Amino acid sequence: MERLYVLLGDCAAHEQDHVVRNSLGLERVDQSWHQAHMCAREYADAHDVHVFVLGRLGKPMYAVVLLTMVFYMAVYLAAELTGIALAAQLTYGVPLIVTASVIGVGTLAYTATGGLPASVFTDRIQTWLIIPLLSVVFVAAIALTADSRPFATLADTAPELLS
Repeated sequence: MERLYVLLGDCAAHEQDHVVRNSLGLERVDQSWHQAHMCAREYADAHDVHVFVLGRLGKPMYAVVLLTMVFYMAVYLAAELTGIALAAQLTYGVPLIVTASVIGVGTLAYTATGGLPASVFTDRIQTWLIIPLLSVVFVAAIALTADSRPFATLADTAPELLS
């Protein structure tokens, strides 16, 4: 809530003053309360932080917010791609750059050509593939371990994993 007061500046100070006066029972409605609501209406169409910052704090701060958002997304993208690449390297021995490149180019291609509808479409396909495959794996795991102890081999080879 403090961050909102800092961004709103005078608007928040007026609203806070109204809350204090109202809680003490001194005034029911005053000019400062009305001014705070006018500030809220002024930025009602600000659907994102950067739009609000542009309207309230101007272009220099808008540039700082945009640079911060782009930096954050670049770090997030790098973390996602390297995470997938490391999992593929550990599992299948695929070089990191190959997996990261294939995932990056594939994601860029379907997002650039179709945007959100393409992403929703691919998510639907993945869901309809993953659910039956997980069911098959679950049934196979139960069938293969039904008459044996599932952790017997693990206990023999790596007992430190079973604490």
